[in-house]
Amino acid sequence: MKELIVYLLTFLIVYLLYFFFVILKEKKLNSYKKSTEITFLKTKYKLDIEKIGINKLSHVCALSNAFIIANTLAIVHFIDNFLLKTVVGFIVLIPMILIVYNFIGKYYQKKYRKK
Repeated sequence: MKELIVYLLTFLIVYLLYFFFVILKEKKLNSYKKSTEITFLKTKYKLDIEKIGINKLSHVCALSNAFIIANTLAIVHFIDNFLLKTVVGFIVLIPMILIVYNFIGKYYQKKYRKK
């Protein structure tokens, strides 16, 4: 039960921080178009960000980043050794980022397919 509360709190805190400091600020949202996530989705999946909408995509990225961080923390939480936590954290984090952003890219590719 404690692990579930930690997971939910982590998810909520990461999403809310992202929401307040990136999504709600117009200046940050405009510079978000040049971020790594958006650049990755544009180049690999050839997505038209203007067609999707940066606001919608920033919410999806915020939710996915919160999911990735909360899951990584939940997995690493069960390991006692600090060095091992760090190594396992990176081993879990990198594939999870690639998998989640692959799902996002494929979803938007199918949804906004050029006809």
